[in-house]
Amino acid sequence: MSNDIEKLEDIKKRIENLENSYNDMLDELYAFNVGSLTYTGSRVLKAVDPIAYTTGFDDYIDSEISEIKDELEEINIDNDNNDNEKELKNEIEEMLNEYGY
Repeated sequence: MSNDIEKLEDIKKRIENLENSYNDMLDELYAFNVGSLTYTGSRVLKAVDPIAYTTGFDDYIDSEISEIKDELEEINIDNDNNDNEKELKNEIEEMLNEYGY
């Protein structure tokens, strides 16, 4: 059961860090040099085309949330599980609801 708690805690952290993970992905793919200055891809995209940034982030969220939901289904929370697991799963479900899932 502690393995389930670890999985749930990992899922919660992933949800909390969705925007940072998206930015990291963009930053790994793109960097822009202007003279001697270098700007990260996430910073440039967010400043230059916030609609494209938001659209890309929404697509990224869809993909990540789909994986997370699959992982949650594998974790069986029933009456035998402790209250910490139930509470953590409820927190995760609330977080997913905030993203519209």
